[in-house]
Amino acid sequence: YQINTGSSPIMDAFNLARIIKQRGYQVFFIHNPHANIFMRYFAAFLESTENHLIFMYVGRGTGVRDLNGDETDGVDEALVFDDGNIIDDDLVNCLVHCKNPNSRLTLFTDASYKDTIWDLQEKAQNGKPIPPNVLSLSAETKLQTMTATIEAEARVEKGQFAQALTRAFRNNPEATPNDLQRLMESTLREAGQVYTIGTTTPDLLDQPVLV
Repeated sequence: YQINTGSSPIMDAFNLARIIKQRGYQVFFIHNPHANIFMRYFAAFLESTENHLIFMYVGRGTGVRDLNGDETDGVDEALVFDDGNIIDDDLVNCLVHCKNPNSRLTLFTDASYKDTIWDLQEKAQNGKPIPPNVLSLSAETKLQTMTATIEAEARVEKGQFAQALTRAFRNNPEATPNDLQRLMESTLREAGQVYTIGTTTPDLLDQPVLV
């Protein structure tokens, strides 16, 4: 592999998936795919899910220059793959065009980056017709200095968000998105991260995530 993240992302994803499976979900793993294969599977899961799709990315995130002017900071967030990046515009376009309108979609993202990958509210404000019943849970890395950047990235790469999420669900399987903020806040703060919620249906914030 060109990008060596070690075994931690795999174990973080496995531990969370085990809890999700115990709640009655069918679990699939996609390990280190090329970007186009990732998008192909993402579209297929969006189209075929009839009830609730939980889609989790554990890996690297980055920023690239915004080419269409829809980002206020001039930077598109992106997921990192061996053969390139997938920017948030392409991810959201896939979501808009492929999601089953009757399904619920929950996005967990542990991408070790300073901004959330799924800019649901900003994309909606810019005219993207984001469908209802979409929930995004992630953590942004808040960095102030170069020293803080180095120290925080060393911690973030250990998957603090995925690990905190796993512990929260293990102890509170009926946790809502708002409950998770309270349960995970101190752990994420120590790692230099801030819990981030995005949704197109505000009622989901007070409903159990693992329904």
